[in-house]
Amino acid sequence: MHRLCIDSDVLLDVFAKREPFYEDSALVLSLAEEKSVEAFITPIVVANVIYILRKLRSKDIAIASIRKLRTIIKILPVTSDHVDKALSSKFRDFEDALQYFAALDGRIGFIITRNTADYKPSKISVCTPAEFLEIYHSQK
Repeated sequence: MHRLCIDSDVLLDVFAKREPFYEDSALVLSLAEEKSVEAFITPIVVANVIYILRKLRSKDIAIASIRKLRTIIKILPVTSDHVDKALSSKFRDFEDALQYFAALDGRIGFIITRNTADYKPSKISVCTPAEFLEIYHSQK
């Protein structure tokens, strides 16, 4: 079974119904809901999504969205070791580096994001929701 680490932008595409990205992002989450994939996020993603949704909608909607999401997605821990590795990494974005090292330790096979360029140093496969769906369906 594929193990995915899902980035903030993918979740926000779904929660904020951002077009033209909504459909593919929602399909990835539906695979997690169906238990066809094992999906993970980090606490950083939780904080980012709540912060942005609170501004777009309301605090109550943001919290309710994450609570619902938690029924289908697991949390990858971020440790002090991940912080140290992120500080020394070649990643341009510190948050992405933290997620990457948490995903690496969590034996994640794919990082799903629309910002694939941010993960250039990754040894984990990085793809957009649309790219992952192609891979997933080609292996069925």
